[in-house]
Amino acid sequence: MQYEYKVIPAPRRGLKGKGIKGAEARFAYAIQTLMNQFAADGWEFQRAETLGSEERHGLTSAQTVYRDLLVFRRLRPADQAPVNPEPLDLTPAAHPTDQPDPDEDEEDDPIEAPLARRARPVRDHAPRLSGARKRAGGDVPPAAGRSRIYPSKST
Repeated sequence: MQYEYKVIPAPRRGLKGKGIKGAEARFAYAIQTLMNQFAADGWEFQRAETLGSEERHGLTSAQTVYRDLLVFRRLRPADQAPVNPEPLDLTPAAHPTDQPDPDEDEEDDPIEAPLARRARPVRDHAPRLSGARKRAGGDVPPAAGRSRIYPSKST
């Protein structure tokens, strides 16, 4: 005898129904309705579980979030192939694009090519001269008490 399983999130809110009053009764009615829908399709309720899963929170941190799940099962027909005959390998695998392609030239590297296009030539780091200083040949110091970075405050 082999079973197949279905795991679904438990309802978070109750359902309104005729003659149903109160939050607890509405929540119970939501679970009852859900269980009856799955039972009509041949699923047998097994248990309710609360499981934690790690999820991203912001850019750099993660937090554990607990979820309530409902587990159902039903007999699998004998002529049907197994759903998952082998256990899943949950170790992170290398992405195919992470491996260098021996047929690919180094110049056509898809990661390096955009960086090479954006590279700018190194310029002379001499300060730019204002129009008046350029006309004077560049030997004129800036006006006293004035600075482009920190303008003088008049008191």
